[in-house]
Amino acid sequence: MIIKAEKYGIIPGEHKMLSYRLIRLIQDAKRLTAGDAVEIQFQKGIYHFYPDFASESLLYISNHDEDTIKRVAFLFEDLHNVTIQGNDSLFLFHTEIIPFVMRNCHDVNLKGISIDYTRTAYSEAIIEEISPERMILRIDPEKYPYIIRRGRIYFYGENFCCEPTGWLEMDRDRNAPVYGGKDMDLTEQSGIPLRWKCLESGLVECTIEDENLTFSDCSEIGNYLIIRHHPRSHPAIYIVDSQRINLEKITIFHAVGMGVIAVRTSDILLDSVHVKRNPDTPRVFTACADATHFVLCDGKITIKNGLFENQLDDPVNIHGIYAKVNRVLEEKEILLDLVHHQHKGVEIGKCGDRISFLDPESMLPYAENSIQDIQMINKDRILLKCSDKVLKIKPGTVVENISIVPEVLIENCHFRNNRARGVLLTGRGTSVVRGNIFEVPGAAILVEGDMNEWFESGAIKNILVENNTFCNCAYIPEWGRAPIQVTPGAKKFTDCYFHQNLFICNNRFLCFDHRILFARNIKNIIFLGNQITDTKKYPPIEGEKYHLEHVGNFCTSRK
Repeated sequence: MIIKAEKYGIIPGEHKMLSYRLIRLIQDAKRLTAGDAVEIQFQKGIYHFYPDFASESLLYISNHDEDTIKRVAFLFEDLHNVTIQGNDSLFLFHTEIIPFVMRNCHDVNLKGISIDYTRTAYSEAIIEEISPERMILRIDPEKYPYIIRRGRIYFYGENFCCEPTGWLEMDRDRNAPVYGGKDMDLTEQSGIPLRWKCLESGLVECTIEDENLTFSDCSEIGNYLIIRHHPRSHPAIYIVDSQRINLEKITIFHAVGMGVIAVRTSDILLDSVHVKRNPDTPRVFTACADATHFVLCDGKITIKNGLFENQLDDPVNIHGIYAKVNRVLEEKEILLDLVHHQHKGVEIGKCGDRISFLDPESMLPYAENSIQDIQMINKDRILLKCSDKVLKIKPGTVVENISIVPEVLIENCHFRNNRARGVLLTGRGTSVVRGNIFEVPGAAILVEGDMNEWFESGAIKNILVENNTFCNCAYIPEWGRAPIQVTPGAKKFTDCYFHQNLFICNNRFLCFDHRILFARNIKNIIFLGNQITDTKKYPPIEGEKYHLEHVGNFCTSRK
């Protein structure tokens, strides 16, 4: 069955009621999909969606900054067997609103849509003059409206007004983070204190007020500054508690948070999904956080044929969540804490799931159990009833859901010019990273897991990295010690290993120095058939070709 959006008054153009008209369309689609598969079709064109008349929902979105009631344009709840066909339309959103939410859905296909915002949730500037304590910046007041009051600058949009929290400098020629650069912290608590002054329209002076601090030595006239001033609050596409979700031919030019984030969802396909610069604008950057992010996801995660560039965090991050034991209440009941502030409100399992209890020092498991009942007390704490007794479990012990075993395929993608790293993998299944191009300033492939800061699980079983090209990666040491890095956050080593098997085969490394691999606390690494070429693009950074700590078996070839 076909539903045409224009029959609901949803037509191209700047019509402020489109978000309201979507509510009726989605209600009818839900009723019709109870029987047959439905395709919702949009005329090709440019659509504007405002938050004023949009649906609302209380959302605890993992790895985002705000857990509040949010406005949503396309709020899909309990929707099944539906295809949304955009016919290569551009959907423009007016901050603050989430474009797409899928909750408790299955067999949903989203196709042929580009997503952008009329005002980005960051601002851009060009360095006109620079000295150690003073910069003059050119800021377009129409694209990035701002006001300066009593030496402080505020950037604003239709529905927000925020002070800067930091900036990232981009090389004007490469349109990538500057060599040797890093994040500039501008927060009032810990950052560099700046005094702002308007010189003329679009020309702003900022001066460091602490005589012991200076701007970065890497800064150059003509470089871009990406000024961060908005929380990562509204992803472009949020999928939760769903199954068999396919995103095809989707382009995300901007997101107030992540491009795509999926939580507790199984079998996800991203085919020709791009997070990239809009060719019709001079903007340097794209999303405000990760391009894609998968938390506690199961089944098969497939990402292929995508371009992910110039976003303010990693292109791909796949992980679970560690919770911490607050106390044992009864012989089978435990109170758990969600530790990291961006994990608040996220359910970590369901009845019947197996859980593992881990020592926070070695990060190794010492007991297992099953979930008999689970209840969110509030966004901070979880009441867990286990099938067997837990009297020997101590407060501070870490808990992981080990029933979640995603299989991952990342193939024929291009990752470039973003802040930080490339692909972050921590999962108990088998991951294959094949035929991709990495041009990132940090580690291209990062395998971690930690119980100290992010509390992102878990231990890998098998990762195959083959037929990829790594081009001048890890040129900012703060974001990576080598193109491929394995660094779980265990505080003590034992005779056992946290991670298991990493196969690095038939890849091409184009590197400005000899660093290739930095690894610790992994049982087996196979490094075979790889080609290494010195590009001499940047000055060399100190480091060994293979830096190994507490690695069991390391097999390599001279090719």
